[in-house]
Amino acid sequence: MNSRPFSLDDIRRVVTVPETAITADGGTVVFTRRQAAGETSLWTVSSGSQPQQLTQGPTDRAPRIVPAGILFLREVEGVPQLHLLPHKGEPTQLTELPLGAGTAVLSGDRRRVAFAAPVDRAPGGAAAPIVVDTLEQKADGIGWIGSIRRQLFVMDLDSGQVRQVTDGDYDADGPAWSPDGNRLAFTASVAHRADVELERRVYTVEVDDPLAPLQEVGQATGVTGPVMWDRDGASLVAVGSSAMVTGHARLLRLYDDGRPDTTVTAALDRNVMPGATGYPGGHPAYSHDGSEIIFCLRDRGWTHLYGIGPYGGDARPIAVDQQHVVSALSVAAEAPRAAVVLTTPESCAAVGGVGARGAGGGGGAGGGGRGPPAPPARGRPTPRVCVAPRPIGPPRGGAGPRS
Repeated sequence: MNSRPFSLDDIRRVVTVPETAITADGGTVVFTRRQAAGETSLWTVSSGSQPQQLTQGPTDRAPRIVPAGILFLREVEGVPQLHLLPHKGEPTQLTELPLGAGTAVLSGDRRRVAFAAPVDRAPGGAAAPIVVDTLEQKADGIGWIGSIRRQLFVMDLDSGQVRQVTDGDYDADGPAWSPDGNRLAFTASVAHRADVELERRVYTVEVDDPLAPLQEVGQATGVTGPVMWDRDGASLVAVGSSAMVTGHARLLRLYDDGRPDTTVTAALDRNVMPGATGYPGGHPAYSHDGSEIIFCLRDRGWTHLYGIGPYGGDARPIAVDQQHVVSALSVAAEAPRAAVVLTTPESCAAVGGVGARGAGGGGGAGGGGRGPPAPPARGRPTPRVCVAPRPIGPPRGGAGPRS
């Protein structure tokens, strides 16, 4: 490959991939393709095939795979609304919320989705005065917050009915379904002086009981999220720290029955990277058999993919290479596979799969072997199969990150 200095004209050709969604069997990945000017569209790729465009954009993002097709967000009159791309046919709009919808989270029975969306709790029009009664009166990329708060909504996929399930003077973020589908867990700053004390905790709400109060989970007050339920429904795993202090974000286990919190990544002196706008990493997730938590951490400036036992222990490298940054993690529910996006010196976005043996032959993203094929120049997101030397699954005593 010929090399030359990067020019201003090259910027317009840079393409990134901020999100992936992998099918339950791990065979297909849907991803968001973002061009330098900000246009986004949905694409798909399967092992051994070329990527195919699913939507034209220019504001399509946040794909989630559901039984009827692909749920995603598309802007309508300036705000994002949930749409469904069926297996055959054109996308249809599902929500019509005044300030838009949020990224969908599918319930375990695959019949409902939850999402966080902005609600104006004191609507008065654009000319109404902004009342400031909290230190959190502004947000990056938004500006003045005023009386707008993010609340949780649930949509029935069969009927299309949408209803709000939280209503408070707080922002509810990152909904996660309980295994039985009766509750949603989320992070919020609910306490009266939360803005002063910098407190953010995990709460649960009964989905079908509008009168049920919020329930605190665990003792940690520095939970930034996201959160996910353990398979037995008795505890949750969250990203954050015991208190909102400067330091590493960790994987915490919070119990629903009052037991003390534990730190899953206590043995790691590294920062857990949950992924966010402008940041690498990805939401932690259980492996298909529940034997590991798959997560991203930062080591010497690079972001890598690791696995760790549900209750702690040694972290096991899955996709670890110097000068590689892992982002946009999604984990298959029924197979030892995960989708990631690799940023390397040669590519701004290479969509790849990790965790399966034999695909593409030998070596791979976890170090050793010949590694994934080199992506083409200028960041074109050609999917690559990145074969890890160890599958996602039970820990095998792999070495942790270097100090």
